[in-house]
Amino acid sequence: MFGFAMFLSRSIGRTLREMALRARELASGASAKPGVPKGPREVRDVLFALEEMGARCRKIEATMLSEADMMAVRLNRQESQLGAALNNMTQALCMLDGQKRLVLSNEVFSRYFGEVAPGTPARAFLTDPSLTLPLRENEMATDLLEVGGAVMEVKRRGMLAKGLLITFEDITEKQRISRRLEHVAGHDGLTDLPNRKNFAEVLDQRLAKGRDGLLVAVVDIRGFKSINDTHGHPVGDAILKAILSLTNPLLPLGVAGSLSLVETIDQGPG
Repeated sequence: MFGFAMFLSRSIGRTLREMALRARELASGASAKPGVPKGPREVRDVLFALEEMGARCRKIEATMLSEADMMAVRLNRQESQLGAALNNMTQALCMLDGQKRLVLSNEVFSRYFGEVAPGTPARAFLTDPSLTLPLRENEMATDLLEVGGAVMEVKRRGMLAKGLLITFEDITEKQRISRRLEHVAGHDGLTDLPNRKNFAEVLDQRLAKGRDGLLVAVVDIRGFKSINDTHGHPVGDAILKAILSLTNPLLPLGVAGSLSLVETIDQGPG
């Protein structure tokens, strides 16, 4: 009886040790040594199940590693594409999180504001606190900012979790062209004097403020057409400018006035 008990104990102990070894190999990810399990059928079934489980775990692990590599490649590609898109923009761009810290920026932003590391508080590179005022998600706001002598149009967009997307566009040249076009539209091309349209607009503005203190004088230059025909338009232009220089000093002190070119060609004989 004692001998049978010892045999049974050794047989079960050996089987349990083998099962424990297979379980440790499964837990560590190591490949189980090939072999035919020994012992009762139930024990062999358990060992076979552990081997199958180990094989499945190794297959799942290989699949996950492969997908992780593919995902890393896709993320690197998307990061490269995002960087190319950001750095190809003509506007400076930065993104702030809800704590008003820099999340990302592009190369144009660095040219205007210097190299700024992600996580830097916005107050360290944006001196105007109004630019970091919170906006609702997708709400837009536009401001003007002067940076190093350049006039920047600043567009802000509210993002999720109180973040901000801010772009800066240099509109210095655009403003200069706009002012030039406004000047051309309101002045004579030959003499650069205010034209009929400009005169009418200024007169309407001053009449809207009241007639007190308003004086409108009309100067008739007789024979002006013959001057142009005989001596040429450059001489006629010079005469108009000379009249302007002579009339402005005649205005009382503190009174604003201007000469407008309403018509340069008289209809009758000189």
